[in-house]
Amino acid sequence: MVLFSLHDSTPYDPEPWMCRAANDYALAMRDAAPDVIIPFCYVTPAAPDAAVLEIDRCIDQEGMAGIKLWVARKASDPGMDPIMESAIAHEVPVLQHAWLKSTGNLVGESTPQDVAELAKKYPRSRIIMAHLNGAGLRGLESLVSVPNVVVDTSGGDPESGMIEAAVARLGPDRVVYGSDAPIRHFGVTMAKTLGANLTEETKRAILWDNAARILPDWAL
Repeated sequence: MVLFSLHDSTPYDPEPWMCRAANDYALAMRDAAPDVIIPFCYVTPAAPDAAVLEIDRCIDQEGMAGIKLWVARKASDPGMDPIMESAIAHEVPVLQHAWLKSTGNLVGESTPQDVAELAKKYPRSRIIMAHLNGAGLRGLESLVSVPNVVVDTSGGDPESGMIEAAVARLGPDRVVYGSDAPIRHFGVTMAKTLGANLTEETKRAILWDNAARILPDWAL
């Protein structure tokens, strides 16, 4: 399973040392269960130079398999540029949080449209947009024209028909499983896909095959 840490205090705008501490925790988890854990490197676009150095450490030295971005800056922020260039150079995916809130997003919190703009700017990148249930049907429409983005199935409570809608609009190869762990139970989040009105082949693609295609070879 892919794992990342947001630091034990989960600050919205972390300092670089917090990201490093969070990554050290994820690496300790990996070292405790190397056949199970695939760690991603958490960085902040608020400190792009430090982010690139941390990506180099996490991927080149420690073998992490992707980059995790949360809510410090929007995906359309200029601070994303060095991070995306580094992700492309290292050939790793970027997991970007996104949401559409009726009450308004947090300062710096990306919308699906922000993610789409980033994907168009960097067409060679591999982007996983979290979260399907947070983006909703309107969020899916932002992603139709950006084939280098897949959406994960996490975010919010299960909603009937949402997985089927994502497959219908994006295709069966652009949806990947997201657990929301430890906020939600694995049984509940897996049931979103297992209980969907989809073929067994498509369910397997969501639960594993699509993620395996996006991750670097050394992670598998």
